[in-house]
Amino acid sequence: MKKMSSLLLLAIAISMLAVSCDNQPKAENKDKETMTSGKLIAYCDDAILGLMDSTFSLYRMAYPDVELTVESGSAREIMSQLLAGKARVIVAARDYLKDEDSLMTAYKVKKHSYEEIAKDALTLFVGNNFPIDTINAEQVYSILTDKDKSLKSYFPQLKEEPIIAISDQNSSIYANMQKLMAKGKPIARQLKLFSTVDSVKMYVKNNPNSIGIAYLNNVIRNLDFITLQVGFNDSTGKYISPKPVHQAYVIQGLYPYIVTFKAMFFEEFKNLPFWFGVYVAREAVVTRYLKEAGVVPTFAKFNLIKED
Repeated sequence: MKKMSSLLLLAIAISMLAVSCDNQPKAENKDKETMTSGKLIAYCDDAILGLMDSTFSLYRMAYPDVELTVESGSAREIMSQLLAGKARVIVAARDYLKDEDSLMTAYKVKKHSYEEIAKDALTLFVGNNFPIDTINAEQVYSILTDKDKSLKSYFPQLKEEPIIAISDQNSSIYANMQKLMAKGKPIARQLKLFSTVDSVKMYVKNNPNSIGIAYLNNVIRNLDFITLQVGFNDSTGKYISPKPVHQAYVIQGLYPYIVTFKAMFFEEFKNLPFWFGVYVAREAVVTRYLKEAGVVPTFAKFNLIKED
């Protein structure tokens, strides 16, 4: 009898231990992907990495169960990753180039879905002692596309023809320069090409007779540079006088060279890459940061007060 009682107590103890183990929280499978957990590699255009890097940090703090890795490269490099199906999400400052678009058409690849993040200005920036501070969009177009045109022919106060410095042909900055400033025409002017935006800025800083091309977020609040004001004719033919390069004029469409940053997705599902893109485009803390950084977040609200 005593032996049976001991066996019964042992059975009860084992049963209670089993129940206790069942009530313990199970370790989460880190490889399981949900909208707030899993592993994700995002590819970012290196021309805007300095701006977007803080948004990625905010995402990591908001979703610690996501193992986010960010790879950067030129717009050409990250777009090729997307087109090859190796990247599930990229953050880029340009759309498809002609050859990329043709390749997609040839292989019947649909345009990728995307989340628009923000708009920024493509700027012409110079050192503080540069002789001019204003230019016209038609003059910019001419000196880029006509080898017989020069800045000196428009501005006699220039002692010698300035050198134009820009990131190389693989960059989104170069692509947007050709699309917006040169209106899609071939570039006839010899340009000084660099592999990074920082190299362009360093060159302009050290060479007073130079003009750099970069995004406003690359040079904003940098006391070494000023951005040239640009007059232009809008889509209706109305002349828009030159204005300071500022997000307020980007919002109103009163600047000629406006670029859009996007998160582009390989898949068409509301999966982890999609929700990552939504976060860096729409989350209030992110749009507030982008607004304060001087760009125009797509999902931010602005209250413009027009001067008399």
